Amino acid sequence: MSLPATSLVIVNHSRRAELALVLKSLPFQRHPNFEVIVVSDLAPPDRPEAPGGTRWIHFPEANISTARNLGIAAAGGEIVAFCDDDAVPEFSWLERLCAPFADPSVGAAGGFVRGRNGVSFQWRGVGFDRLGRDHPLDVAQTQVFAPAPDRFVKTVGTNSAFRRAALVGIGGFDAAYRFFLDETDVNLRLSRAGWSTAIVPDAEVLHGFAESRLRTRHRVPRSLYEIGASMAHFLKLHAPKPDIAARLAGFRTEQHRRLLHHFSLGALSGRDVARLMAGLEAGLAEGASRAPRTGLPACAEAPGFAPLQRRDGGARLAIRAGLRDHAAARAAARAAAAAGHEVTLLLPEVSPRPLRVCFTRDGYFEHRFGLLGKAERDRPRPFGTVAARNTAEICRIQSLRGPLAIETPLEA
Repeated sequence: MSLPATSLVIVNHSRRAELALVLKSLPFQRHPNFEVIVVSDLAPPDRPEAPGGTRWIHFPEANISTARNLGIAAAGGEIVAFCDDDAVPEFSWLERLCAPFADPSVGAAGGFVRGRNGVSFQWRGVGFDRLGRDHPLDVAQTQVFAPAPDRFVKTVGTNSAFRRAALVGIGGFDAAYRFFLDETDVNLRLSRAGWSTAIVPDAEVLHGFAESRLRTRHRVPRSLYEIGASMAHFLKLHAPKPDIAARLAGFRTEQHRRLLHHFSLGALSGRDVARLMAGLEAGLAEGASRAPRTGLPACAEAPGFAPLQRRDGGARLAIRAGLRDHAAARAAARAAAAAGHEVTLLLPEVSPRPLRVCFTRDGYFEHRFGLLGKAERDRPRPFGTVAARNTAEICRIQSLRGPLAIETPLEA
């Protein structure tokens, strides 16, 4: 099956190191025909190394919706995909995410997201209603959801793709959402315009939740102003008016509980909680008077398509380390990735360390785990030899990265 030309847009604000990592991963994407557009506040001298063909748009403002609209306007692909600057997609991600667009009724697609340990799911299938309340969706394999009057399907921003014509038709993202509910609003408006949404469970992204101006690296909020403003704006546009007051009361309670959780852990003081709640109230008040700001920038007729220089034709390798040869295994993984191969490195150790998966600066996925540690939080603790644990981990990821050729003799 041929895939449509795709424009991958990454919005970046200040996070240079995280951006460098996702850019390092992109030449390994299996999608045969995609371009990369980075919308960033970084000046040219401060930008990290990027794959050949990467296009940059300088945008200093902290407004993710406007930044995404700039990317859409510049996109030359039939499909526009989005990934955050603090995330790394699986090598198979873009290929799988774009496959449902073979159905001409599909206007949006979203995949699953794993959290910062690279194992636990941060986001799976989610629906929502006109009050912005989430409802879980049980999705085991790719499923296309037709539009419905009062139930909508969400595609999370760090793992989403859209038919460009559909986005242009609704005016792109609403720039009144500077942060939070921006994708939710787009999903709702696309559904109302008659477009279906696909959820693709095996199109996966690892999302790190890096530090930003709005939260710490431990997800402790620094401000709730924009969250409040976006919620008020969303409800004003989409919610039944008789239900808005109750929804706002519930939203205040949700946010207060979240702050009290961080307070109980010592991450916030009582003054911090009061300050953040005051910011939430200010945002709710200001957001209620915001006007919608849809419409793409002047270059809505896209320029030429500039495909990324990919590393095509490499093998798909799993390098299994023993307990005492980690340095040699890492060197082998580094060399194989530099040669253009897709590399998964398994690093077992004698410890209770839970499984952790990350993409390294050397261009490969590293799976580090203790023989006495859990592989997945919601499953029993596995026990076994180095050989058994390595084999189990390879089996766990085969559907994402396989089939995998096995390298490096297993240590007994």
